[in-house]
Amino acid sequence: MYIDTYSNLKQAKPIFYRKDGTLTAYALHCGYVMKHDTDPIHTIQMYHEHGTYHVTDHGYQNGKDKMYTWRSWLTYDTYNKARQKYFEFIRTIN
Repeated sequence: MYIDTYSNLKQAKPIFYRKDGTLTAYALHCGYVMKHDTDPIHTIQMYHEHGTYHVTDHGYQNGKDKMYTWRSWLTYDTYNKARQKYFEFIRTIN
């Protein structure tokens, strides 16, 4: 039995977005970054790098003097744990 793997690959469509509009684990593995700007001086990001999911909370400490600072940088082994922390950061800031 012969299976044409090339035609099967052409038919496969990668899924980058979940039904709620957020990025999938596959999209993060491909280099996409989930980003939420809470205000002009505050940003929350989630991305995948070197087998680890990173969730960062950073921005400018004081809007006038433009002093850039990291508020938090957490790493997780699983997509679901990182995603939970990402949305927890968004809820606490908003």
